[in-house]
Amino acid sequence: GFAGEGDAVYLLGAAGLTGDSSSLAGSEFQDLVMGVVTGQPSIDLDIEVRVQQACRDGIVAGLVRSAHDVSDGGLAVALVESAVIGGMGVRVDAIASGRWDAVLFGEAQSRIVVTVSSDHAQEFESVATKAGAPVFRLGTTGGDRIVISDLLDVSLSEASDSWQNGFEAATRG
Repeated sequence: GFAGEGDAVYLLGAAGLTGDSSSLAGSEFQDLVMGVVTGQPSIDLDIEVRVQQACRDGIVAGLVRSAHDVSDGGLAVALVESAVIGGMGVRVDAIASGRWDAVLFGEAQSRIVVTVSSDHAQEFESVATKAGAPVFRLGTTGGDRIVISDLLDVSLSEASDSWQNGFEAATRG
């Protein structure tokens, strides 16, 4: 989960906050909302190696305060889980482009949400660049809300309740 108020939040493995339909292939969103699972996510092994190297180098250098893969459920789920576990909100100020569902719930491969102290943000960007990994600053940790661009705005307490009681609520019906 998020480790510190005011930390810089990055999306390692992406050069922007974009979404296209290919990232929904085989995703949890496709299964739950569309009722069908078709296609499969594509993976670029070269990018995967670079992203993992950048994350590892950031950890070894003592820069990375938290890291969460963007896999099951996509970026929104990774951010909500990190916020709930860390007990603090997040504000993504970046402007999203493309399909909103793909931005929030797309499961494009080789992406990791990483937080670093804002004092070390430029140093982390240099580490990612040296590894050849795309990196994009999303926003900042803190507060009591989870805000993702103009796409999602929910209180941390509401997200926490849903996250902790979701299975029970889903099986009651």
